[in-house]
Amino acid sequence: MRRFLYLSITVLAPFLISALCCGLGWPTRSEPQRVVVKGLLDDIVNDVLLVTPFATLTPTPTLTPTLSGQSQGASVGGNSDDRDDNGEPIVGQKPVAIPLPTATASPVPSPTPLPTATPLPTFTPLPTATLLPTSTPIPPTPTPPPPDTSNDDDDDDNDNNDNDNNSPPTATSTATPTFTPTPLPAVSF
Repeated sequence: MRRFLYLSITVLAPFLISALCCGLGWPTRSEPQRVVVKGLLDDIVNDVLLVTPFATLTPTPTLTPTLSGQSQGASVGGNSDDRDDNGEPIVGQKPVAIPLPTATASPVPSPTPLPTATPLPTFTPLPTATLLPTSTPIPPTPTPPPPDTSNDDDDDDNDNNDNDNNSPPTATSTATPTFTPTPLPAVSF
């Protein structure tokens, strides 16, 4: 396709240029102009003759190989009596098939048994927690009433109502032990 386009542009371009030049009047119409146009046409014809061999493609003939003559030498297959095409006995030995070595299967080692799993010790339940005894509340210690520091002389008008049992108890005196020191023995050096 590109060759056809190239050929058409190469052939038609000079015609178009010459027609354009003649139509516009370049150069002026005179005898030299006709010579120029004739020269252009000659150039176009020469260009066409030069381009034509490249543009036309001649198909290359396909060669089919033909075998002529008789085949020489012994046939590949051979006859039933082991003679070649000329009738001569075939010299040589037949190839002897080398037997393949027999595959000896190596014995599969017996799998070693896995050690038996030792059972885990059974879980001993924790002893149940013994409840602590409930604490008994300590009763509050009674506080003795404060000693009455009021004087009996102040209550002269109420002497009849005084109760002698309401007087505070007196503290009993305790005997203090006496310490008698024992003299140490005299030591002489």
